[in-house]
Amino acid sequence: MTTARGWHPGGRQPDPARREPAAGMTEGGGPDPEGSQAALPAALPPGPLPAGPAPLPPVPAGPGRDGDSPRVGPVYLAGPAYESSFAPSGPPAQSAPPASPVPPVPPAPAAWADPAGSGSSWFEPGRPSYPALHQPTPPAVMPEPEPEPEPAAASPGPAARDEPPIRPWGAAQPAAHPPAPAWVPEDSWAPDRRTADRWAPLPPETPVPAPQTPPPPAAAAAGAAAVSAAEPFGTDPGPARDPVGGTGPGQQRLYARGSRRRSTRGPGGADHGRPATAADTSTRAAAALAWARRWYLRDVLVAWIAARAVVGAALALTRFVADTVAGDNGATLDTTDLLGWDAGWYLNIADNGYDAAGVESRRFFPLLPLLVRLFTALPGLGGHSGQVLLVLVNLIAVLFALALVGIARVEGFDDDTVRRVIWISALAPPAFVLVMGYAEALAGLLAVTAFLGARTRRWELAMAAGLLGGLCRPLGLLLVVPVAIEAARGLPLPLARRLGAPPPDRLGATSPDRSGVPPPPRAAATEALARLCAVAAPAAGAGIYLLWSAVVHGDGLAPLTMQRDAARHGSTANPLLTVVDAAKGALHGELGTALHVPWLLLAVVALVVMARALPVSYCVWSGLVLAAVLTGSNLDSSERYLYGAFPFLLVAALVTARREMWMLVITVSTAAMTVYATLAFTLSYVP
Repeated sequence: MTTARGWHPGGRQPDPARREPAAGMTEGGGPDPEGSQAALPAALPPGPLPAGPAPLPPVPAGPGRDGDSPRVGPVYLAGPAYESSFAPSGPPAQSAPPASPVPPVPPAPAAWADPAGSGSSWFEPGRPSYPALHQPTPPAVMPEPEPEPEPAAASPGPAARDEPPIRPWGAAQPAAHPPAPAWVPEDSWAPDRRTADRWAPLPPETPVPAPQTPPPPAAAAAGAAAVSAAEPFGTDPGPARDPVGGTGPGQQRLYARGSRRRSTRGPGGADHGRPATAADTSTRAAAALAWARRWYLRDVLVAWIAARAVVGAALALTRFVADTVAGDNGATLDTTDLLGWDAGWYLNIADNGYDAAGVESRRFFPLLPLLVRLFTALPGLGGHSGQVLLVLVNLIAVLFALALVGIARVEGFDDDTVRRVIWISALAPPAFVLVMGYAEALAGLLAVTAFLGARTRRWELAMAAGLLGGLCRPLGLLLVVPVAIEAARGLPLPLARRLGAPPPDRLGATSPDRSGVPPPPRAAATEALARLCAVAAPAAGAGIYLLWSAVVHGDGLAPLTMQRDAARHGSTANPLLTVVDAAKGALHGELGTALHVPWLLLAVVALVVMARALPVSYCVWSGLVLAAVLTGSNLDSSERYLYGAFPFLLVAALVTARREMWMLVITVSTAAMTVYATLAFTLSYVP
């Protein structure tokens, strides 16, 4: 076979006077079967050879060279790794420019070829060998290079020969950037880990022959999309990166694919197949923090803990005094704990039912005992009804404080006023019953929720809270009146127009009342029915229990008439005479009865302020509760009943805006709470 001119390992020196025969011809002019295209090595694909790169610069003629310049001809490396052949003779084919501008097609990365300048070869011992590296690289369509301006003073060189310059087969087309890495380390974050110390070469691909002429724009775009789909690591070559220490486009796509395989769909770990990132976690954390700030959760929890600390200190003081008296004098001081007074009745009803608890137990409404029995039915809680009652009541106290925050926001209170509402509700003197097993926390939560639903036009919320409120306490029946006032607000009635419009919603509720567009007849009928159900819900809740009492015990009104006993609330009496008699009790040693009088006077003053500062429904609700307290001959538990009328807490927060007044009020209230709790634990005060 004819050997190409030029330097070659083991070859001869080039002879300037010797002409190179044409492709496929011998030196004698005859056809050369071994030099033809059909006799090329088997590693070359069939078909015409691709055109080479830009022509090499001509070498100027020297003296004694008869006008022929020594050029490097087609190089054929006969080693085991590289092979080459002659290129077709004749000048490179010049195609006519397209009729319309063709956008340049990005070059395909030489994924199988050795990166330029790396020096990797089978002739160099000690370097890793990769069988896929000497496979031919599919050539890509390159835009025609712009002709470079020729220097003006350059002398004309020898005439162009009919033999174009040849590049080795398998060399990649020149690209604007170095080729992308053809492999990634599997010992880092590759998805399919097989080994920990080797590189994973890419699988071979079938080479795609390059078109001879520039394709039309549509075909060029389709070809680029096909190359992108076939390339698993991305088509943008980009700068080469260290696969271990850096991240290139290939590594990013591979990491994304592996992460999708390893992740699970769902809000906890991924979003639409994408793994949860630090940004997603920070977004959720920011949303949770914003919710906590909007509902003053930190203030609620701190005030809740402070109230439990005060009541715990009062209980510890009571036990210390009882032990001291028993040790010094041998006397016995009767005391109780967090399950004393009414809490003992609720616990007995939850454990044994109304029949076993006695006839007097029917004056306690059934909602709280039903909740305790429901939770004690869970596995592991049986026989621990006392602990369940205390835990349940104290957790409901947190919800009660959050509901107060919501109603204060609806009424437009500022931040400082909302915080004062939280602290007053936690450290008010009668608030120690929220730590004991009383129903005050549950009744207060339901009352605030009913107002919240009515004020924000969420009638289903007002209906549910009113129904449960009627099942919780006898005073829950009075919720019918304020809910009816709020339901009449906005109706085309003479008296309802004087109530004004509902407040601007600050909790995100959507209601046709605020849209300004009259609802269709069907929606208007549904709205009217919802209002009516919300109004009737408290009466329905109380009626369910009274109906049960009538069916089981034959006396439906017994839960209400039992409260008229002289040892409890007493019969109906003149409020003024009742207050005067209670004040005289301080002169006769009845200190417990006299302690009710100051709070009743403060409630009357607060009711006057409430009529000017809060909507009429608040004032009516609080006035009904105060009237129910004053009309009884016995004023025991008056503070606790007034505490259940939460609008008094809102008024207390409004009138203590000055810092000096607020510090005085909260200090006195905390001290009074400690005293009242200690008296209640020593059975000297009826909570």
